[in-house]
Amino acid sequence: MTTKQRKDWIARLILLLGFCCCCCLTLQTLSAQIDDELRSLYREIIPKFSGELKVKLQRALDQGQDFIELDPQQFREFREHPANPFSGWNNIDASKLSGVIRLQFETQPVRSRRPTDYERQSSRQLAELEPVCAAVAESTVKLIDGKKQLCYGIVVSNDGYIVTKHSEVKDTEKLFCRLHDGNVYQAKMINADLANDLALIKIEADNLRPIVWGSSEPSLGSFLVSPDNTGIPFAMGVYSHVPRSLVGRDQAFIGIKPQSTESGLLVVQVSKDQPADIAGLKVGDIILTIDRETIDSVTGLVNAVRARRPGDVVIVEFSRNGVTGEIAVTLAGRDIGNETADRLKMMNKFGAIPSNRYNDFPLVFQHDTPLLPEQCGGPLVDLEGNVIGFNIARAGRTDSYAIPATLMPALVTKLAVPTLASRTDQSETK
Repeated sequence: MTTKQRKDWIARLILLLGFCCCCCLTLQTLSAQIDDELRSLYREIIPKFSGELKVKLQRALDQGQDFIELDPQQFREFREHPANPFSGWNNIDASKLSGVIRLQFETQPVRSRRPTDYERQSSRQLAELEPVCAAVAESTVKLIDGKKQLCYGIVVSNDGYIVTKHSEVKDTEKLFCRLHDGNVYQAKMINADLANDLALIKIEADNLRPIVWGSSEPSLGSFLVSPDNTGIPFAMGVYSHVPRSLVGRDQAFIGIKPQSTESGLLVVQVSKDQPADIAGLKVGDIILTIDRETIDSVTGLVNAVRARRPGDVVIVEFSRNGVTGEIAVTLAGRDIGNETADRLKMMNKFGAIPSNRYNDFPLVFQHDTPLLPEQCGGPLVDLEGNVIGFNIARAGRTDSYAIPATLMPALVTKLAVPTLASRTDQSETK
């Protein structure tokens, strides 16, 4: 894209406000089969409530209703509860309300929404950016499980090595890779970098075109483009924050001191008034699983907690005096209270579907491209076609994260070390 073309395109670009879920107070009596977004929202907030409010929310989920009916006192309780993700109700004087109040929830599905022609995510606007994506098309791949797309990947060697997002492919029994030319190959996991959520995979293919990582950093406010494996841009955004560490930022915290023993992961200390203590875990308990994932070491527990965010509810299976039980623990943040964490987490979900892993990265920059989880793992380019980042996560309505391209060669080399060592050993054996 020439400088003139770029300036003309930017001049024509019309930025519109983003969208989010909304909630309205209504006296209508209509009901509807709830969509996936509202169903997910119910599941998120129900464990945080108690009493009649919890019963009514659960009933709405079970019956597929997009509303709940409350009396004025219940309305005030729901409005003030930290797990209530909706805002804008403070101007309602509950003292003047009487009878039955119906709260009807409306969510705009993120996946099925189609932008208008004048939004920056419209196909018309994105079509003008195809020239800047041409150079990376052959280096971009799709990772699929045979049925659906899991994420993108980037070719890093001509003999079939690809880097992708680890948390989106780690549990896939049969992983496949679709290349630029449409050919599909079965893929094998080679190595993983858990800190950066990167995975190195291998396909049996030759003469691939490795990515050329950029060596410069864009300026704040620059437009960035995310291309697919055909060279067509599927989304664009703006560079909004310089690279920074997210380690410890919004980091989830469970509040126990564990110790590995022959019997399992023993709880040797429980911090008072912290998540584990509030939920009922006690010293002497043996932690067995978190959300059905087996936990048999301190490292396993740390990774399981760090993969989540403050406000997340996890189901901890434990053994106490030989009796197995389960308990729901609402994770807190190290620097913010539980209630604030709950509210921030729920508000952050509006208008976005977060990635499986979206926090605690060593060094990332932020942009506002509206990615879906399956659209992470690919390259991020500027309007000159330079690769300036690796899309690593979607975190919320306005924040997506990318690893700077300047860091990627070293990270890929580190991932490939076991592979290179294996090749050397085989050579020496021969």
